[in-house]
Amino acid sequence: HNSIRTIPFFLIDSSTLTMEKNLMIIGFMLLLTGSHRCLASKNRCDENLVTWQKLADDGHATSQVELGRCYASGEGVRQNVTKALELVQEAADLNNTLGQFYLGLFHMDGRCGLPKSDDKARELFEKAEKQGLAEAQNNLGVFYMDGRGGLPKNDDKAREL
Repeated sequence: HNSIRTIPFFLIDSSTLTMEKNLMIIGFMLLLTGSHRCLASKNRCDENLVTWQKLADDGHATSQVELGRCYASGEGVRQNVTKALELVQEAADLNNTLGQFYLGLFHMDGRCGLPKSDDKARELFEKAEKQGLAEAQNNLGVFYMDGRGGLPKNDDKAREL
């Protein structure tokens, strides 16, 4: 059986870096790769909270998502699903692919106070997939294989994605 998963993020060990250096590294990696995959993994929430909070306060959508993930899981902070949803929704509203993807996961799983909705999850995965997010492409493929989210069961389309 196929499972929905995400691609792991590149790990930045910020334990010995100042906030300014963290901001510089994150900015450089985003510029260099044009990708969100350079941000730290969720098990580093406690080490990156200050950086992500500063960037999120400045409107950096991917940092809003990463901070939202910490609040959703309670890693490094007291769990606050309302704050998690607010941050991820804000990033999705900024057309951020990670924001769309994680908001889709929240809808798919019925997390952070949202009702379970494969249809809403599909809509968000489609938005992120159209912008090239591989994780969203994977999840849409699974939705086509299983006939979920209002999509017809279509193994050819699933393989294409």
